[in-house]
Amino acid sequence: MLRRVVVCLSLALLLTGCGRTAAIPQGQVHGSATIDGQPLTAGQIEFFSTERGAGAMTTIQADGTYVLEDSLPTGEYVVTVADQVPEPGQPPSQGRKIPLKYGQVDTSVLKCTITQGENTFPIELSSK
Repeated sequence: MLRRVVVCLSLALLLTGCGRTAAIPQGQVHGSATIDGQPLTAGQIEFFSTERGAGAMTTIQADGTYVLEDSLPTGEYVVTVADQVPEPGQPPSQGRKIPLKYGQVDTSVLKCTITQGENTFPIELSSK
């Protein structure tokens, strides 16, 4: 009988999450995007975690600003910026503004460290 009680209590402790790890600190990210010193008025920005292999994406607003809707875990990120892909059925954009080197994780030179709390990350691109 005592053995059953010990086994049941042990299982209960395991199932309730005893030994659970602490939550990873989070940071909110916002900023502005420019190309050659002028506001970038459209495009997509992605923050990609080199540690976790995931991240978040957002759209650049007409005034050049952006805000990530969700917080990101703290850590190192590669940032990619690409021309916005049109919605199905919409005409293509008037031409590429953002150089391809910024659009992929393995070629982007944009990197940032997200810390707990509020993070402002200005994105400054060059057309060259």
